[in-house]
Amino acid sequence: MCLSLYCIGGRWYRARYLWVAGVGYSRSRGCRDLWFAQYPPLEAAAMELPVVASAVDGCLEAVADNLTGLLVPPRDSQALVDALEKLILNPELRRKMGRDGRQRVLTKFKPEIIWQDLYQNYLELLSEHG
Repeated sequence: MCLSLYCIGGRWYRARYLWVAGVGYSRSRGCRDLWFAQYPPLEAAAMELPVVASAVDGCLEAVADNLTGLLVPPRDSQALVDALEKLILNPELRRKMGRDGRQRVLTKFKPEIIWQDLYQNYLELLSEHG
């Protein structure tokens, strides 16, 4: 869920400067929800947008808390408001987190790196269960 307007202290702000993940993740639902939780924050970071997300599986891997965005406890509306306010009222922090987020995506989440890690995991599993 990407919100388009925020009201902080009675004043409305446009949401073109940050991305908010609206995620409810349940382990019982499996991989599809994990995909939903992880990829949109990575796409936002690749566009140099700081991310505000719930600290749930997927988002925990995608967002480096206080570096590329802010993680808040699930279902904690006051923490969400505080995180949004912090970024909305601090443009330099937004820009820094956005730049750091893009750099992190380009270095840590390149497809080649993910494929190599997956390949190594398969090799380890094969050697263990040969």
